[in-house]
Amino acid sequence: MDCTDCPIQEPSRLDGLPGTDPYYSSHKFGRKAGLRYEIGLAIFSDHIVHLKGPLAAGRWQDLKIYKELGLAEKVMRAGERVIADGIYRHVTVSQKGVGNIEWRDAKNRLRARHET
Repeated sequence: MDCTDCPIQEPSRLDGLPGTDPYYSSHKFGRKAGLRYEIGLAIFSDHIVHLKGPLAAGRWQDLKIYKELGLAEKVMRAGERVIADGIYRHVTVSQKGVGNIEWRDAKNRLRARHET
């Protein structure tokens, strides 16, 4: 599980003030406008099994999307867990550094694959 931002043309501010609209401001683009997508890949394949978005990058942080837009609850009800980077602090996330050495190595490879 991870989020990615996609740059967009700077929209007009809803409040009519000049400058960048903080609602769309993405830290990944030096505070330029972006839309955020939450993407989940299957562990044993490279299939996309979850997609949420587009969401305003400045308003929706990765963990907030996961918790407040329903995926965390679905994962919990299914008795499953996800692998995500360190920003995800939730009971359904298999945390970095937890488990035997083989499992920690596997999680590192899976996170790297997802980042690609």
